[in-house]
Amino acid sequence: MHARLTATRFAEAAAIDAVIRVVDRELIPALRRVPGFVGYEGLLDRAAGTGLAVSLWATAAQARALRQ
Repeated sequence: MHARLTATRFAEAAAIDAVIRVVDRELIPALRRVPGFVGYEGLLDRAAGTGLAVSLWATAAQARALRQ
């Protein structure tokens, strides 16, 4: 299994809830249709306004392909 990490900084705390909605409603369902997708975890520090997205993939090539 291979992981992709994406760090995020939120300019406004209010944006965090909007991003969570988009991830839940659009991103995760789309990722489930991509070959090799295994899972997703989103980590947030609301006080710091930062987040980390971890997507899990069956192969390194599939993890890298998401960038394209």
